[in-house]
Amino acid sequence: MEPHEEAIAIFREVIRDLTSGNRDLISIMRRCQHACEIMGWQAGKEWFHQELNGYYPNTPLPLNRRIQGTKKWKFEGSTYETIEYQTEEAMDGLDSAVYDEEAETLDVKAGVAWFITGSKIGYNEDLQETKKAPSPSRSTTVTLRRVRSFQPGTISYALSQIEKNVFDWVSSAYAQLAYGNRVKNIWESYRTRVDNTLQNLGLASHLSAIQDDIAKDNPESWRSAVLECRNLLNDLANHLWQDQRETYGPLPGDGPGGKLDVRQGKYANRLSAFLHRKTVTGSEGKFLRDEAERLSASIRSLIELQSSAHEPIARPLAESVVLSTYFMIGELASKTDLAPITDSASSAA
Repeated sequence: MEPHEEAIAIFREVIRDLTSGNRDLISIMRRCQHACEIMGWQAGKEWFHQELNGYYPNTPLPLNRRIQGTKKWKFEGSTYETIEYQTEEAMDGLDSAVYDEEAETLDVKAGVAWFITGSKIGYNEDLQETKKAPSPSRSTTVTLRRVRSFQPGTISYALSQIEKNVFDWVSSAYAQLAYGNRVKNIWESYRTRVDNTLQNLGLASHLSAIQDDIAKDNPESWRSAVLECRNLLNDLANHLWQDQRETYGPLPGDGPGGKLDVRQGKYANRLSAFLHRKTVTGSEGKFLRDEAERLSASIRSLIELQSSAHEPIARPLAESVVLSTYFMIGELASKTDLAPITDSASSAA
């Protein structure tokens, strides 16, 4: 069996186990660590190793390993004295000034076995600090010790987050291995269609610039990629919509008379009018017109944010714009003949 086939088999079993009622999380995580080992996925192997065996001293802890609890005072005495003290508490009530509870956070570097045990019995830790205080009946003076207390429910929730993280990781890894090549083939076919479309329309230079900028490890280049997407869509809209009218009557908008404004620069509206004129209507047409408007709004807001707040455009956001631009062009190419509209009032589409 090839490594990726073995990993797929492991992940398939793990997903089945994680969705069953009775599961052994430690066994599941060990199998995932083994799959990472045979695939050479060092980051995943390291993550599973630390979740299983404990985090290294200098490794930042995930937020779900910060457990919320309380710090309070506990009576320290023999079993008989404790019963007597608790009886006094029940009769005379608690003195909040004596107990002095406060919120406490526990950073847990221990392995997942700690969470499994703690989710059942909780976790209490005696501290070195002690003090003298009157008993509840104030008949004598007793010794109290400072303790940290963390309830089973809180630890159980943290455990559920670890389990969720494992499931999300495994599900993603399984999809990547089992279907990644298929998705890649679909994407390559789609990309070829877009590339050919832009080449035939004389707009390929935009595409080259986008690909070069998005590949760089530089926020300014990612901004340039977003700007180039806007320029590409604007030039494409100008090519497809050559009608000189300022509005397109069949669709509502913010132009004169409540009609769609299709003047120069309104590339989302021009693409919407083009799709409508090419009889891409109904739910499909509305979806694509909404996508054009959404993409236009995303590009506009990113550029405005970067310009006014001087905030760099994050790479994932820039990549999302690029992929959406590809999608829009691909749909235009597959749903229409890409022949320009020169007179939207004519009978010919």
